[in-house]
Amino acid sequence: MQFVHARQAARDIEDFFNDWGRILAALSASDHIAIMDSAGRENMELVYELNKDKVRSITRVDAEGRIIYAWPIIPGAIGSDISKQKHVREILRSHKPVISD
Repeated sequence: MQFVHARQAARDIEDFFNDWGRILAALSASDHIAIMDSAGRENMELVYELNKDKVRSITRVDAEGRIIYAWPIIPGAIGSDISKQKHVREILRSHKPVISD
């Protein structure tokens, strides 16, 4: 019985990350997100608001790993270089959305 519960828990965790991978892939495919215009900001805010019980923030970084937008707004975050963080190094290497802790 414990094995069945453990397998179900593992599947639920995997589903969570797969779902978020698809959500973030869809966001990142948007031209509005790429240029981070007002529609891109609205899209990020909407995804966050619909999922704020599951995530703390959604952040967009540029090609050098600097934050160009975050929702909810994090005072002082815009322009911060986070390129040394493991998940950001993965983004810069793969050019694909990454989910961090």
